Amino acid sequence: MIGFKNILEIKAKRLFLDGIQMVNPESFSRIYVNAMNTGESDGSIVKPFATIAEAVTAMVAMTTATGFVLDIAYGAYAESAAATFPNKPMVVYGNNATVTFSAGLTIPHAQYTRYDLNTVGDIAFTGATAGKAIVQGGSITGNVTLSSGVYMDIKTATVSSVSKAFTVSSGATAVFIGCICTIKVTGAGTIMLENNHWNTGYAGYLITSTSGGIINAINNIIVNSNGAGGGISCDNGATTAPNSIFGNAIAAVTPVACGTAVTIYGKNSLSGGARTGAGYIPVSDDIIGPSVVVLGSDATGDLYYRAATTGLLTRIPIGTTGQVLKVVAGVPAWADA
Repeated sequence: MIGFKNILEIKAKRLFLDGIQMVNPESFSRIYVNAMNTGESDGSIVKPFATIAEAVTAMVAMTTATGFVLDIAYGAYAESAAATFPNKPMVVYGNNATVTFSAGLTIPHAQYTRYDLNTVGDIAFTGATAGKAIVQGGSITGNVTLSSGVYMDIKTATVSSVSKAFTVSSGATAVFIGCICTIKVTGAGTIMLENNHWNTGYAGYLITSTSGGIINAINNIIVNSNGAGGGISCDNGATTAPNSIFGNAIAAVTPVACGTAVTIYGKNSLSGGARTGAGYIPVSDDIIGPSVVVLGSDATGDLYYRAATTGLLTRIPIGTTGQVLKVVAGVPAWADA
């Protein structure tokens, strides 16, 4: 039997809880989306929105919310209108859903994290606020643009396709780790690649640093299946900070082009064509493709020198007994004493 004292205690607890809810009812909101819902919707787990557009409208209206969790149920979503997420921190759970943004998606806040979401369409990360944009799993198919100040970390995702481009603006950073990519990456920002598999048919280079850009590539497989395509280009890259290329397997007409950029490379496997550029700094234990050094056709006593125009290693066949090495027309050559 509940006494008068217990009733007062229950009422007091209810008033206390009501007071908490009234202080900040929308401090951090979770919005649910499920394409299967054809009835009433309010963004709750029992009445989810049917489209991303409805969710965006609701989030924009929640002016007192400090951030959002967007939970998208598995399914296919076709969004015809341009979408712009609120300029607030956001976490997106994609549950392997596929969302097509035919008019594009804008993400204005750098504190953005998404898990297992597949998106089709152009995405612009415009936020310069402190934080990091993280993509974990899922896929991105479309043009991607990172504005200055955006640090984007992409792990174990699929980024495509051959007709699209990933642009890293000056002051932005793009980090790819363990991704499968069929997209061209270029820009004046920092491009960091580790343990990725890159294979596409671009006529140009797959990864290119423009003026001031920096490339750090470690342990990647980079294959350009286009007959005129290249691997990594630092031709217009940074001249004061090094571009680092280590432990990569690169197969392309020109695996690496370095121009006058300060470039360090080591222990790469390069095949399919010649590397170029005065900024190229080889090391002795590199595995170099046949168009650079033809191993197996040389002989005991042969020497190699750096060609003046291409920067490639050129073989000097061993001379005859009694000959000496002289400089002839600016390059070493064997001659009679």
